Amino acid sequence: MNTDINFTSITAENINQFRNLRKIFAKYKIQTLRNHGEAPGNRKMFFKLFDDLISRVSDSDSDYFIVMQSGEKLIGFTSISTSSKDFFDIPYKYGSVNDFYISPKHRRKGYGRILNGHIENIFNDNGTGTVMLFPDPVYGIPF
Repeated sequence: MNTDINFTSITAENINQFRNLRKIFAKYKIQTLRNHGEAPGNRKMFFKLFDDLISRVSDSDSDYFIVMQSGEKLIGFTSISTSSKDFFDIPYKYGSVNDFYISPKHRRKGYGRILNGHIENIFNDNGTGTVMLFPDPVYGIPF
């Protein structure tokens, strides 16, 4: 495993450095929906979803879209929120891991554990003690 790993929080200002990210995100979301037994829409729909996500995290203190890479190689990404969005009726602050992706060629090599450790640090730094996970039934639950 390569130990030269960098994490970048994506915003509207730096998104142009990650040109292929929209395509990878769309492919990931389509596969996730298929794994849930749902019929996904087209890639264009997920491009818009990605653009909306980047816009939201750019304007938020509690939403993050983080890319994990080694040099120029994308290893994975995650979308998290460190503060409740009242999705569930819980009387205390909680965070959520909304997306968690490791590229297929980097799976089963410890990179998921590294990315998970990074987001745990973000939650701890923000005082988020409880985190909701929304795992993909094929890849996420075993992880």
